[in-house]
Amino acid sequence: MPPMKTAALLTLPTSAVKFPAACACCDGPVEATEALSVTRGFDFIAFAVTRSVEFELPTCAPCHGRLRSRRAGWWLGVVALCLGAPSAALYALLPLGRDGDSWRSAASMAIVAWFIGGIWWMRNRAAQEFTRRHCPAWIDDARSDLTALTLGFRRASLARVVASLSGLTPDEAVPTEDATYRDPAARVPTAHVPQPPKAFAWWWFVLFGLLLFWVAQYDYRDLTEHERNHWPVRMQAIFLGIYTLFGKLGVVATEVGLGVGSIALGLRVRWADRARATLE
Repeated sequence: MPPMKTAALLTLPTSAVKFPAACACCDGPVEATEALSVTRGFDFIAFAVTRSVEFELPTCAPCHGRLRSRRAGWWLGVVALCLGAPSAALYALLPLGRDGDSWRSAASMAIVAWFIGGIWWMRNRAAQEFTRRHCPAWIDDARSDLTALTLGFRRASLARVVASLSGLTPDEAVPTEDATYRDPAARVPTAHVPQPPKAFAWWWFVLFGLLLFWVAQYDYRDLTEHERNHWPVRMQAIFLGIYTLFGKLGVVATEVGLGVGSIALGLRVRWADRARATLE
């Protein structure tokens, strides 16, 4: 699967996009998925107003492993180029020249701009550029309101199947690639059904509640020691306000109450899961 090879482009309504229930790379059994996402809006590091859409691209285990290895190398290079290189350049520049030198100030500003631009590119373009270069299908473009998008494909056969499943062509059956005289000349593809997102495990809420109990008893002992020795109390602003108004017992009661609420929420999620399983 050589990078940057485009066999077909399809423009589809976002709500109609469907991928086949087969590996997008080799047509093998589906054992994993790759995320294809696109974001539109304004995103400048500290301030963002964006909308995004994401699809699951089905893959088999070997192809998923190859893509995962490529992704690791890709992100290593991205971090080195966008963050490591400007940091090293700035570190090397500091001992050179004197404060106030115009060339030194200009070079420092250029390196800072490089660093900020690298962070922006990592947040907004790096993941999409990886899929464009290495995945069997990718989102090539999208409308600003994300109601329609253009998909790129490395294999024309995958593009034909996606077009059929997404309703772009009137024929449901698509030609079978490399079919022999024993194989059907055409077949009706089956759409991949994404797995529903996993609910947050109920026991995480219980664990967090128990952790809050431990924090409450630790804070009680710590505040008692601070009051005994007349040390200044430093803590988060909200809890400092509670301590100022109600003392250490107010802080402990707040943490214990949050812990009880977290455990109760976890048990409620657990009971809801069991009730749903009984109905099914």
